[in-house]
Amino acid sequence: MMMGDIIKIENVLDKIVPDELLERFKMTHKEDEASFVAKSLLIIDFEREIYTNPEQNPAELWQNLSKKYLNRENEQDNEWASIPHYLSHPAYYQNYFRANLMKVQIYNYLKSVLGNITENNKSAEFMDKNIFRYGASIEEYELIKQLTGNEFSASYFCEEL
Repeated sequence: MMMGDIIKIENVLDKIVPDELLERFKMTHKEDEASFVAKSLLIIDFEREIYTNPEQNPAELWQNLSKKYLNRENEQDNEWASIPHYLSHPAYYQNYFRANLMKVQIYNYLKSVLGNITENNKSAEFMDKNIFRYGASIEEYELIKQLTGNEFSASYFCEEL
């Protein structure tokens, strides 16, 4: 869910990493999130556009979208062709993007209830009882509403940036 981010947003490393290094490390979290948004929008938009108009030139479309989302000019390679999701999991990449939005909303709620989840020995029990036990029996938007009391929203993610 969010374990890759947890050491950047909680105080896990505070006692073992020098402050100046720690601040730079934590700052990479926001940079990584912003980069993920731009790259995800590029990939999602490319896929939608190529399905909408399959006759268009994919290299030209990729170049135009790279300029729009990443401010990269004159992309001459076929980077779009190296993304396996288009063949192995078509129309799936937006799920990664959506999950990234969800994790922030869920984490913010967990933090409001449990404090730092890495420091609370009740965290696993709480998540088992309130999240994991449902598996796929509840649609994820419903689970977020049930857990947090709020509808799913990208605003939590945007506030983190």
